[in-house]
Amino acid sequence: MKIGCVTVVLAAAIVVAAVVPGHTEDADPTPARGASGRPGLLVVAHGAPAEAPNRLVLEMKPLIARALGRESPFGAVEIAFLEFARPTVAEGVRSLEDAGCSRIVAVPLLIAPSDHSLLDVPALLGLYTDPERSRELLAAGAEIARPRVPVTVTPPLSRGDALLECLLERVRAISTDPGNEALVVCAHGSGLTEAEWDGLLRRAATFVCGKVGITYADWAQIQTGQGFLREGARAIRDAGRRRERVLVAGLYLVTGMEDIVERRGGPSGRGGGGNDLLEFLHGDRVVYTEKGLLPDARIASWVAHTATEAAALQAGTPGLEPIRILDEDRLLHLSVRDAAKYHGDLCACLACGFRATQLGIRELWGDEIPEREDIRVLSAHPAHGVRDAFEFVTRAATRGDLETAPPPGTSRKDMKPENWIFTFTRKSTGESVEIRVRESVFPGGARDFLALRRAAKFGENTGTELKEKFAAARDELRDSFLERPLEDLFEHEKREKSR
Repeated sequence: MKIGCVTVVLAAAIVVAAVVPGHTEDADPTPARGASGRPGLLVVAHGAPAEAPNRLVLEMKPLIARALGRESPFGAVEIAFLEFARPTVAEGVRSLEDAGCSRIVAVPLLIAPSDHSLLDVPALLGLYTDPERSRELLAAGAEIARPRVPVTVTPPLSRGDALLECLLERVRAISTDPGNEALVVCAHGSGLTEAEWDGLLRRAATFVCGKVGITYADWAQIQTGQGFLREGARAIRDAGRRRERVLVAGLYLVTGMEDIVERRGGPSGRGGGGNDLLEFLHGDRVVYTEKGLLPDARIASWVAHTATEAAALQAGTPGLEPIRILDEDRLLHLSVRDAAKYHGDLCACLACGFRATQLGIRELWGDEIPEREDIRVLSAHPAHGVRDAFEFVTRAATRGDLETAPPPGTSRKDMKPENWIFTFTRKSTGESVEIRVRESVFPGGARDFLALRRAAKFGENTGTELKEKFAAARDELRDSFLERPLEDLFEHEKREKSR
């Protein structure tokens, strides 16, 4: 299939990864305050008969722990395998329930939609009933979970860009002369969702070719190698007719193309045998990627982001829903926890700035996705948390489109209600919206809260009791910004383009 001047071959495999116990020196993703009443994260892996692929999955645990961070919404994290390994999906569900989790987010870490993600995962979680499918699963020794808490299932990896970035890294490792090279990417594929796989493969091939500078590529779906000598070999042979060197990359999580070719690629043909195709496949002009895509921090970040977003939607927590924004041609999904990592803390000011940005985008763009460079922000708030929230989402400060102008007589030490006012402008239309934090949002009212803040943080005689009182009020304010609807938090006035 032609994509501009690029023709691409890629086949994708359904191999899965999961979150499991890992190195003790890394942060535990389960926060010390316990799991009771909080969601649990269940990352579902396919599993393999051999131990080595499962070990690669286990190495993802510390990476996912780091990606979730100290402000993780999850009370507990478990790994579960569809087959070949334990714990099973049912055992993972029971473990999270026993830990006191009030609901479960299940992330099927599979390449793209398939019968595994669409049928097996929901069936094993007890969310989907098909007598024939259930009989097949039970005959294979599986146990179907009977969860006592709500369970939600997320999409697979194809919904993000982590796969593309990992594949790009593998291709760059074997590319030496892009102008004389062709790309063939092999993966599993699925007859059940062929169109979705085709879309993923086209996107992956175009992305990698554009980054590396390769001008010919093609893709083929070869399962776990069963189709290599048919679809895969044809694509590689055709690529070899157009370029001097052929790079063959696998879109598999725990399997490298070298291993697939060794197992499924037929005899090497070196030294005779009379099979020109086999000699070409095993010759010096064809180079195969050595490893699968795991372990990788980008995939771990995808798991953390996808699970956190699903938990927010499941709980109806509006402050945890990500902001969608365009950075040139890239669509970003930025969560308040991403912003907290940028700032260093999930404080009330950061949460306020993030939620104000949500409202500003909603009022000025509606259902459209804004471009970062189309946003200008005027803030009356002098604290770093609000500024970092605006900058992380919009990059307005970097462009000179973020102005901080506290009212006369106010400062970071001596804030007043009028500091909690922000104006967002859509530069392309001139429209703007002024957003004010409602005084009722502050514990005890705005003036009493700000007086308490001033005394506890900057007063001369601050005791432990005063500091603890302010800390409790500050945390209550932060939680309000995260949990309450925008209309409860802010007053706003929209203004048309100024004449």
